[in-house]
Amino acid sequence: GLGDVYKRQQSSLGGVTDTAGETIDVTGATTISAGGGIVFDEFGNSFSGVLTVTDADFVQIATVASLTLGEVTLDPSGGLTANALRSFGGKLTLNGNLTDAGGDFLLFGSAAGIEQTAGVITAANVRADSSGDVTLDGANVFTGFDSAANNVSLTVAGALDLGEIEADTLTINAGGDITDSADVVATGATSITAIGFDITLDNAGIDFADAGVATSDFTGATVIITDSNTIELG
Repeated sequence: GLGDVYKRQQSSLGGVTDTAGETIDVTGATTISAGGGIVFDEFGNSFSGVLTVTDADFVQIATVASLTLGEVTLDPSGGLTANALRSFGGKLTLNGNLTDAGGDFLLFGSAAGIEQTAGVITAANVRADSSGDVTLDGANVFTGFDSAANNVSLTVAGALDLGEIEADTLTINAGGDITDSADVVATGATSITAIGFDITLDNAGIDFADAGVATSDFTGATVIITDSNTIELG
């Protein structure tokens, strides 16, 4: 494992882990290439510069401060497809492509939120949780999405299935059909757009903002909405 270091470019033919009870503190850019998995899950870890990951099977990273990700390219060979990127003390910023075509990404940000400033997320499913806002507005390529956050804004290039969503405001733009497989709850304004495609949100627990609180706008070829309470359409 790795103990305290201040600037590290780590290359390994196998997996890379941190040592229990010790932390990683990097003041500059970090590039990690590993033939196996990367697990840096000690709470006190800190990467002040951009973190880039190449050729790993999977990645699970936790930091106590803000975390900015560059390119993260994963090529799983061992069957483990769960990737976790967590920033417990600051913003989680996605500044490059996150790629694991067959895998899942769990993104966690503190009150500072999660923001995609560049790149594309390519995965099977993404869950993005934050006590702040979640903004993933690249031309992303994944089909499943779950989130618990204040304000959620998401763009995907193709079809999208919404899982569990809990948000104040919700903005979704998709280049394919939008469906649901769990409850979608938004207490504030909602805008869901799939121009030329169908929107079908009919799970029993779906609840958009009540009439008189905020409006909900849906734009698609055919739109089917089931709401457990009153709803005000924009």
